[in-house]
Amino acid sequence: MKKIIYTRSDGGVSVVSPAEGQRLATKVLAAFGIVLFQVGTPLPVEQISRIWKILFGVEWAETEDEFVTRIAAKDVPTGTPFQIVEQSAIPQDRAFHNAWKQAGATIEHDLPRAVIIAQDKIRQARVPRFAHWDAQWNKAQEDSDLLALERIKQNRQKLRDAPADSRLWAAMNEAELKTAMQAVISELP
Repeated sequence: MKKIIYTRSDGGVSVVSPAEGQRLATKVLAAFGIVLFQVGTPLPVEQISRIWKILFGVEWAETEDEFVTRIAAKDVPTGTPFQIVEQSAIPQDRAFHNAWKQAGATIEHDLPRAVIIAQDKIRQARVPRFAHWDAQWNKAQEDSDLLALERIKQNRQKLRDAPADSRLWAAMNEAELKTAMQAVISELP
């Protein structure tokens, strides 16, 4: 099934996936090509299938491109240019989908925006680790354990430094960035 892509006002890319059940049909066929249902005014096939549970074939009132264009007219904000694309034009990995940018009928990654997203994911991963080290800090202070306090201080600094890891900015594409992000997260103390 084809998809609709367009650039939102915030610069991000939206992907609209038309629901196949909304495609208009005029005839529904049963086994051996017998017409079960025929309408003068086309209806969404989903509505027809509520009446006839088993469909062996459908005579469409619109081509797939006409269907997708009709859905785009309804779902894409007025005046916003859009593209109808094949499913293969949509990246499978959605780790950095908020960094997508539209380039005609394709979607690319805005790598600097993707790095910022990776940094935010690292910050989120740090939250429970900071809580752990804060608890350890309190215990070490109660025990007046100076060696433990120094070790905890170093670990907390590593957590603070993690989003600035140079491997993130050295990534040349989204796959390398994802690998670098996962490596930084896995190395958090």
